[in-house]
Amino acid sequence: MGLGVVRSPCRLARALSQQAVTARPYRLTHCPVLCMARATTKKTAKKIEQNSAKKMRLKSAPQTSAISAAALPPPAWFASLRERLAAWYGEQARDLPWRGTRDPYAIWVSEIMLQQTTVATVRPRFAAFLAGFPTIAALAAAKEEAVLRAWEGLGYYRRARQLHAAAQKIVADHGGKFPLEFEAIRALPGIGRYTAGAIASIAFDQRAPILEANTLRVWARLLAEPRPLTSAAPQERLWLAAEAILPEHRATNDQRVPLALPVSGKRGKKKASGSESNDSISSSTINQALMDLGSGVCLPRGPLCLLCPLNALCAARKLGAPENFPAAAEKTNWTLRHEAAVLVRDKQRVLVVQYAEKQRWAGMWDLPRLTVSIGETIPAPAQLDDEAFGVDLQLKFQALLGAKLNLGASQHRLKHGVTRYKITLDLFAAKFAKAAAKFPNLAPALQAARWVTPAELHDLPLSTTGRALVKKFCSS
Repeated sequence: MGLGVVRSPCRLARALSQQAVTARPYRLTHCPVLCMARATTKKTAKKIEQNSAKKMRLKSAPQTSAISAAALPPPAWFASLRERLAAWYGEQARDLPWRGTRDPYAIWVSEIMLQQTTVATVRPRFAAFLAGFPTIAALAAAKEEAVLRAWEGLGYYRRARQLHAAAQKIVADHGGKFPLEFEAIRALPGIGRYTAGAIASIAFDQRAPILEANTLRVWARLLAEPRPLTSAAPQERLWLAAEAILPEHRATNDQRVPLALPVSGKRGKKKASGSESNDSISSSTINQALMDLGSGVCLPRGPLCLLCPLNALCAARKLGAPENFPAAAEKTNWTLRHEAAVLVRDKQRVLVVQYAEKQRWAGMWDLPRLTVSIGETIPAPAQLDDEAFGVDLQLKFQALLGAKLNLGASQHRLKHGVTRYKITLDLFAAKFAKAAAKFPNLAPALQAARWVTPAELHDLPLSTTGRALVKKFCSS
């Protein structure tokens, strides 16, 4: 089927996408799935919406095991979605460095990198990581410190440690070959249901559904899912939908490679093979198309509905309120966190410490750092010179390093956010009362401390804020 695809978003299209469907009351004859809508009077519509909301509350009771295909639109609806998505993806697939390959190792690395990290951040890091660790065996044999250094800047360093551990498990349990079976993939450290599905579908074209931030939003709107996605019942419904759209068959090798990436490798260029039929559409194509649709069209705010290939089938759009789906989650209650670090010099060298296992940056190096307070008011810069504050902080650093230390003036302040914390990090100058070459009495949070030159700092894995401080104050 030839489907027209609008290729170039613009301000006019964005504005029209919000106006194309008049926001008026509807009666849902298939609530809450297909939303076959009919205009009614405002008074009648309000009553129907109240009844629908009541039914939804009853349906949202924790009965995940009872969810079935009856909660979803009919197979013909999914077939239409599948065909439209495949045609759109053939025209609009993003040009990403991990596309165009069926190597499960490369796909796995990209998926782990993309967890809670933007494509823009991952794009330049991906090729460099594979250059440093070109095979699973090379990654497994590498030192953890080298893996963490290569991961620096991507954040959430537990992912790197789990990637390393998983590579070692693949070598030990699977002879160095990435496992084919979904359950074996999911059993690897750091791999959950989504990541296993992405690898299995993209690398092996298995019928494995995926749900992540972008595709959750797409499905919540397609189905007009009224419940917050933080509970199990609506999530399981979306997982069923994500599976229902995948083709029953498995594409052959000659079919699935061109479907994963347009021949040109660039957005907006047609594939030489033209549009696919439902018989040749692969699970790889569908899953990647859904991710691209959520990333570039079905946006959290201002969705580009006129550019969406699925707009005629979208229940949220028929309701005239796509931005109302998914239901808003509770806002993050930020907790203030005050941290302090010290810059201790010994001529041209600086002191760095390595965090112990189960710490936030386990295995990584940093300037000596500790938490001053959590959930309390952060002192203003002028208050950092308060004598009582300085004495207390000095004692804390002495306990951390196991050596007598004299705290100097504050040097710099950094502010950043991690998970639910708003962190203020203050850097202080410091000197040991007596020169220290070794540190046998470190606190349990640390596993090592050593003096390094600026050149040596370059090769050590540091946190993002640690690297920022080092660049500013420890340049050679």
